[in-house]
Amino acid sequence: MDYCGFLVILVVLLINISIVNYVRKLEQITCECSKEWKRDYIKLYSLITIIITSLICLVPLFLHIVNVDYNIQSILSNTPLTYLGYIYTFFGLINVYALFTYSQRIVLGDCDCSNSWERRFIYYYSMLVMSMYVFIASLILIGILCCGRLNIDLDFIKSVKRQLKKK
Repeated sequence: MDYCGFLVILVVLLINISIVNYVRKLEQITCECSKEWKRDYIKLYSLITIIITSLICLVPLFLHIVNVDYNIQSILSNTPLTYLGYIYTFFGLINVYALFTYSQRIVLGDCDCSNSWERRFIYYYSMLVMSMYVFIASLILIGILCCGRLNIDLDFIKSVKRQLKKK
């Protein structure tokens, strides 16, 4: 049994269940200052994440119980699943933005009806996730500039300089 994978799945489920419960609380108490499209989007995305994460756990377990031999690599390389993964990732980026800006607004604004431990958790969690995205994007950009396209651009600049010197 893969304990690290199990722990990651458990953490993902707990975080998303907490987010859904918090958003539902805000809806039930009719917290007007928290009402906007981001709240609904965050709830929907978290529900979809709970479903996907549960399927990731349950489908292999079901296939093992019914004794079906499968290759996880061939399943994951399936073209429709790959496209669904891209779509889910795209909407995940929107979710990170929505979660970050939404939590900033309800914490930094005077939204007293939203005050709870879940609000603080979502606030700090969204800052952590946003920081990770910015850090990873910065690493990718630095990698591209230093190791990839910058070399091509420098060669292009050198060729332009040679052309200009000839004239």
